[in-house]
Amino acid sequence: MVSYGNDPTKLSLNPKREVWSYGGDFGDSPTDAEFLLNGIISSDRKPFPSYFEAKKVQQNIWFERTDEPLTFKISNRFDFTNLNAYDYVWQVKDQTKVLAKGKLAISVTPGESTLIKVPFSMVEGNTQELLVELSAHTKKDVVWSDKGFEVAFEQFVLSPYQYPTSVAGTGKKVKVHQTDDTIVITANKANLRIDSITGELTSYQVAGQALLVEPLAPYFWKPVNNNQGRNKFIERMAPWLNAAAYRQVSSVKVKQLSESLVEVNVVARLVVNHALYELTYLINGDGEVQITGDYTPDPERIQHKFMPKFGMRLALDKSLSNIHWYGRGPFENYPDRKTAAKVGHYQKSLKTFQVPYISATDSTNRSDVRNLSFANKQVQLNVEGLQPFNFRAWPYNESDLYSTSQSKVKNDVTDRIRRKHTYDLPDRGYINVNLDLKIHGVGGDHSWGAKTMQKYHVRADKPHSFSFILKAIELN
Repeated sequence: MVSYGNDPTKLSLNPKREVWSYGGDFGDSPTDAEFLLNGIISSDRKPFPSYFEAKKVQQNIWFERTDEPLTFKISNRFDFTNLNAYDYVWQVKDQTKVLAKGKLAISVTPGESTLIKVPFSMVEGNTQELLVELSAHTKKDVVWSDKGFEVAFEQFVLSPYQYPTSVAGTGKKVKVHQTDDTIVITANKANLRIDSITGELTSYQVAGQALLVEPLAPYFWKPVNNNQGRNKFIERMAPWLNAAAYRQVSSVKVKQLSESLVEVNVVARLVVNHALYELTYLINGDGEVQITGDYTPDPERIQHKFMPKFGMRLALDKSLSNIHWYGRGPFENYPDRKTAAKVGHYQKSLKTFQVPYISATDSTNRSDVRNLSFANKQVQLNVEGLQPFNFRAWPYNESDLYSTSQSKVKNDVTDRIRRKHTYDLPDRGYINVNLDLKIHGVGGDHSWGAKTMQKYHVRADKPHSFSFILKAIELN
């Protein structure tokens, strides 16, 4: 038996001889495999990201916005508890710090509501996103929590994030050298190479350091999770697995828009939905690279209504493992499981960015990201969205999550497509990064065949446009 001791979260495994196992690992057959690995607490009593979402959606104190920006409705959803049993805190934050905070006195009987006003004065000329956060906390130590434990919260936008609209034609002269197979672009300290055949960004160097290990290219596939393994996600989404690889590129054209601004336009056609896919690069004299992917399905030839995700993929040098982002976090979140993840500025190493699920699965997504960066001690690669986006980062490849074993266990299809543990995943020596406008939710309402709700699907029968700006800078 495992003895957890006084602090269960300090239980650790000896990596030389101990692993977490599940059905089928003991030669047992038939088996439900990882079917029952669906708890919100890990085997060593650490909360999974779903724990925080379960806590958030079941909170009994509701905070709602009114027509007045700083006036909020507070509702008591308890059956017997007055809201004066808790302490209340308000905070106003910009993108990097808390601007003001204070306490609120609230007394509301069960089933009733009240209005409160946050005593904050808006600052004129503010250009940053401003968020107001309301939260409720326990007043004293109780059996199930310490004093100050947050039992409910909500965030509201006071002033929206100012997304860039496009890179400007600024900085030094942008130089272009084109051969039969490569377009070489030099801008300030940045040197870029774009494949003349595929239109992929194959190299991005700053101050002599190569940032890319694998090209930046369109990508539409998302590995399955346990729910999706049982709702025929693979069968329904299979055409998208190689949709990007099989795209037919018809033209790659370079245009010097001005001395300090160059455009590279790539036109391709996908086999799936006979969709037109255009990839456009704008490079300015400051070394900024704006990348836009435009997807337009052929209305006469739509065969697939949904896709796993709409975005791009690249692999970065493994040294760029210090990750900062401004968006939802700090834990993993997806479009249908993100209300508990607060918008803020977060930092993690690539290692701590991972989620240690026992069964290897799609993971690590962060939603509603405004900007992020990958850095080492010398260079920082910034990614700025022209709209909110998602990102994931792994030290392995998507294909490492799949198994071709021909097991004859009860859940044969699931076992064939994914029969691995997290400890089986290799370190590929690079950072596999997905940048996505939209990604399929973790879904189903149950885990034995239900599909994700349609509002969390990614439509493939509608156009999409996704833009972001890359800029690498020296840190020394």
